[in-house]
Amino acid sequence: TPEGTTFICKTIVHKYKHHGTTQPSYRSGRRHVLSPRDERTLVQKMKINPRTTAKDLVKMLEETGTKVSISTVKQVLY
Repeated sequence: TPEGTTFICKTIVHKYKHHGTTQPSYRSGRRHVLSPRDERTLVQKMKINPRTTAKDLVKMLEETGTKVSISTVKQVLY
């Protein structure tokens, strides 16, 4: 709708005048260690073999280049 596009344009111009840029601002809080793809991989591995330990999953992730702790793996799975 034309009204919606003019509102968006006004907000972009206002943001540029106020902040000097139109780039998105930084988010507060800690970033995720694992990507959604890594989380899906962990869940798939557990479905294939439910007796897999968290240590084994940490080693599997380290082989791909992602360094995580055992507690991070447990948080994803539980």
